[in-house]
Amino acid sequence: MRLNSAAPFFVASDKGFFEDEGLKVQIEYFDAAAQLPVAAVANSIDVGMTAFTAAYFNLAAKGKANANHERHRTGGSAKRAEEPAT
Repeated sequence: MRLNSAAPFFVASDKGFFEDEGLKVQIEYFDAAAQLPVAAVANSIDVGMTAFTAAYFNLAAKGKANANHERHRTGGSAKRAEEPAT
């Protein structure tokens, strides 16, 4: 979606930061925020940025949306934030 919160994607694309890192990026826009987590779970997109929606929380409740999903699929280094010390 074309939101202010996605500004880092737009700036990085305009300034060539993705290409500088050897990444081929195609920005795709969605008509509604709920479409993004569905596309992510279906592996139609690799990365997305949107607000948290009911669709996101529903997928998370089913174990479909989590930080480890991408790591296991691609062998990347994504990891969950550590729990705060108590």
